[in-house]
Amino acid sequence: HLHLPDIKKIRDIMNITSKRTNEFKARKQVPFEEMRRLMEVYGSTKCLRKRTDSTKTDSIKRKFYRWFPDLEERFVKDQGGFYRPKFGHKVEMCYRQDMRAKDGEILNKKRNRNRRQQQQRVVVGGVERKTVIGVVNNSKHAETSSSILAYSTAKSALAD
Repeated sequence: HLHLPDIKKIRDIMNITSKRTNEFKARKQVPFEEMRRLMEVYGSTKCLRKRTDSTKTDSIKRKFYRWFPDLEERFVKDQGGFYRPKFGHKVEMCYRQDMRAKDGEILNKKRNRNRRQQQQRVVVGGVERKTVIGVVNNSKHAETSSSILAYSTAKSALAD
């Protein structure tokens, strides 16, 4: 005996879901030309990286929402349909410049850490091997990572 769900309940659930998605789409709907204008004027909050420019519409839209995740909080739409910074143009430009600088520092530290890890090597059984020595904050993880390193080193030495 099959128990079929109540059709009315299913319709109610579908209506609730469609209302939510429609509200989300309406809230996030920014004209494409306005997206391009905001991106050209204000730029990203992340540091600028050398990448090829994409002219695909969907790619630009995804990039826009990455660059402006807090659009509703930092910008207000004027009567002409243009988005203007709530705190003024200069404040928004300074904010984005500071965010790019902070992101650049984080990226630089990350790159330097990865370069140091790649440069560290160990000689096992007359053969030079790369080691991965990460920054570990917790002593429990330090013991685990050192035992894994010792195990993998011993295993590779036995294989030779």
